[in-house]
Amino acid sequence: MKKMLLFVVFISAVVFAQPQEKVLIVSLMFNGGQMSFGNAFTQEGVFASEMNEGSISGKIYSVEGDEIFSFKFEPDNLVVIEDAGVVEETEFKQVLVLPYYGNAEKIVFLNGKTGQELAVPIAFLSKLCGNKTCDVSEAFGNCPSDCPSGGQDSYCDRQEDDICDPDCEPKFFDADCRQIPTGAGLSEQEIEKIVRQKTGLPSSTVESFPAQALWAGLIAGVVLIVLGFFFLRKKNKG
Repeated sequence: MKKMLLFVVFISAVVFAQPQEKVLIVSLMFNGGQMSFGNAFTQEGVFASEMNEGSISGKIYSVEGDEIFSFKFEPDNLVVIEDAGVVEETEFKQVLVLPYYGNAEKIVFLNGKTGQELAVPIAFLSKLCGNKTCDVSEAFGNCPSDCPSGGQDSYCDRQEDDICDPDCEPKFFDADCRQIPTGAGLSEQEIEKIVRQKTGLPSSTVESFPAQALWAGLIAGVVLIVLGFFFLRKKNKG
């Protein structure tokens, strides 16, 4: 009995350790014959439907651009209303259960009746992290193993890696961008020297007032004050 119990526990552990299968749930909105994307998510389940008939066809494509799965369906917009019988709705939601692929990028729908084509992005549901390629749904923030810091992935990572991240705008968001020397590596002294050569000015910066000129101005001011004092004194005596 004890051995049987251990065997049951072992089998249960093996079963529950297996990864759960998933299906892709996609909702489409119909309004006057026009399709629009509603929502997409995954949930546990096994795809067991046959979808090979209908006026609307769909194809699932991988991030590499390959067709993974194709299907067809007919919109389910017939409802039974009391005292009216079967009525065809013009505005309704269609929910599809599709197989899940970890490398899927998009689903392209084609309405055979209206000719409308609709591309639905689903890359955000894919499991692409770890394939050594920075895919469209990845960035340093959610997959640093595939998208190294400082790369162009529409994500400003602000990592101190000596790389000015091209996705950081304004550039001062990234400390590495602020560390770039002014004037393409030229020092302030070298820049000032170039400006003096190009303009003929004594300096490209605001210089302090020369000490000699300062003393000359003070002496001239004192002389004027003394002369003014004597002039007024002489005038009062006269």
